[in-house]
Amino acid sequence: MTINIQFSKLFTIILFLFEALLFAQKVPPPPPKPPKHNTTGKNDTGSLRMYGEESVKTFPAFTIPLSASEDERSVYFHQTVEEKLVKLDSTITPEQIISFTKFKISKNQIDPRLLDSLANKAYKQIEEQKYPDAIATAKILLAKSPNNITGHKEISLAYKKTGDEKLSSLHFAMLTKILKAVFKYGDGTAYFPFLVNNFFEGISIYEAAFRCKPNKITLIADKKGRLLGAYNGYSSAMDQILIRYSDLTHWKSQLKKGDYTEE
Repeated sequence: MTINIQFSKLFTIILFLFEALLFAQKVPPPPPKPPKHNTTGKNDTGSLRMYGEESVKTFPAFTIPLSASEDERSVYFHQTVEEKLVKLDSTITPEQIISFTKFKISKNQIDPRLLDSLANKAYKQIEEQKYPDAIATAKILLAKSPNNITGHKEISLAYKKTGDEKLSSLHFAMLTKILKAVFKYGDGTAYFPFLVNNFFEGISIYEAAFRCKPNKITLIADKKGRLLGAYNGYSSAMDQILIRYSDLTHWKSQLKKGDYTEE
């Protein structure tokens, strides 16, 4: 219990520091692009894995049925949740955010490769200080993926740089909501990988929650049939090397063997 409380407090402190530092410091150089799969050798993949680790805590099972996302009377109805995301509604709940992701996955409405491309583009435009262009790109990304961590993170910074404090704050608040929802149901270990839309969101989680960039990234198909995005980076805020995973199983059917490393 003490470990769980400390982890929760540390996560809150890191989010606070991120809010204070994001707009005060120079934008970090762009992270490596999502891997052109099969570029990481077997030894590197091995160094990314932490299957022997113990999870920090036990996470609640997500019990909202997919049928609720198709029930117009339900608060989890996908159109209702999408409207809240688009309107940057602060009353949105973690369960609504996660249910929306699961619904999109179940309907095969997520194109991770396209989302990664848009995320990379927005990130690069921020680095090049092309803030209006970054806003335009992030809007396209968020239109396709309204609960996208990268989309809200980059557009928040771009609005800040162009002097629109209100929209910057609203997107940052939504970013924080989404991060808290993701962390409520997983810590990114192999046991409880982050539920995300696309690979690049894992990179954005590192930057937003851990204040670092992963220096090793890859895709792994594990023995359970899951496709995991794997990330490795040192966090000075937490003073440790972090190895975390995102669940990208919904992408696996769009890939072929050789696009990822098999366990």
